[in-house]
Amino acid sequence: MAIPELMCRSAMLAVRDVRRVGSSDAALQPASKPPPAKRLDEIDLRILSELQRDGRITFQRLSELVGLSPRPCLQRVRRLERTHIVLGYTTRVDLRRLVSVVAVVAQVVTKQGRGIRARFEQRIRNCPEVVECFEISGVFDYIIKIVCPDLEAYQRLIDSWVNDPSLPVERVESNIILRATKDGGVYPVSIVAPLSRARGP
Repeated sequence: MAIPELMCRSAMLAVRDVRRVGSSDAALQPASKPPPAKRLDEIDLRILSELQRDGRITFQRLSELVGLSPRPCLQRVRRLERTHIVLGYTTRVDLRRLVSVVAVVAQVVTKQGRGIRARFEQRIRNCPEVVECFEISGVFDYIIKIVCPDLEAYQRLIDSWVNDPSLPVERVESNIILRATKDGGVYPVSIVAPLSRARGP
C-alpha cells in the first residue's frame, strides 16, 4: 500500500478559521496577527493558482501567465507573502519510489480540556509519522494522516499514544488509505473571487 504521490514544490496558502496542528504543512494554520490583507483582485487569484501549480516558476513566466510585467508581479507575490496568504514553498516527494509505506487516516477522541489536549498536540507536532492533523467538530476531536513503513509500525505508534497515561487519548479509529483518487494539495482560490468582490474596495 502506498501513500498518495507527493510531487513538485508548490505554494502553501493560508485558509482562515480552520485550526490545524502537527504538520509541517502550514496551509491551514491561521497566521498570528499578519499585516492587514489588501482585497484580492483577479490577478492576485491567478497568481495564487499558478504558484500552487508550480512554486518554482520564474517571475518572468508568472508575469506572462497573469498578464503583468515582471516587477508588478513580483511586488504582488511579496505582498501575498507579507500578509501570510502565501505561507511558504515546499517540495513534494513521491515516497513510493523510495520505500513501501502505509498511509492511514486516524480519527481520535481525547479527553476534554485545553490544557489536557495541549499535551497531545505537542506529541503530534513532534511525531514525524504524522503528515497532517486537524482538530474537527463532531464525534471525533482530531483527524490525523499518518505514514508508517507497515501496519505493525502504525499499531505500535497508536498503542504508544493510547497506553501513555500522560496523554488524553480515549479512542482511535483507523482507515487505511488504499489509493489516492485526488491528492493535489491545491486550494480552489476561485471561491475567493465572489467574496472579494462582495467586500468592495
